[in-house]
Amino acid sequence: MMAPEPHLSALLEVIYRACLRARFLGDRREEMSRELQESALSEIRDLMEAVHNIPLHLTRHEDWDEDHFRMFLDHYDENWGAVSGISLRAVYEDALAAPKGR
Repeated sequence: MMAPEPHLSALLEVIYRACLRARFLGDRREEMSRELQESALSEIRDLMEAVHNIPLHLTRHEDWDEDHFRMFLDHYDENWGAVSGISLRAVYEDALAAPKGR
């Protein structure tokens, strides 16, 4: 079963924001010191860890453990939220709470 609204939109918004952040880090790699490049790669790894199961959640929503998913978002936020300026958990929760047809 496909994820129902508002979960569908919220999950897609998380993927979108994670991809934007990963692209930003990749675009800046040549401007970074070796140490910052290592940090960027670590952040990208954690971004992908947070979102890698979203395609399964979209198409097999009946088997989805939302609390487990939130744990991955929280892990990213704890490690990188202050650096990146984004909270994947907040992105998800805000999208869930957004009025329909936003």
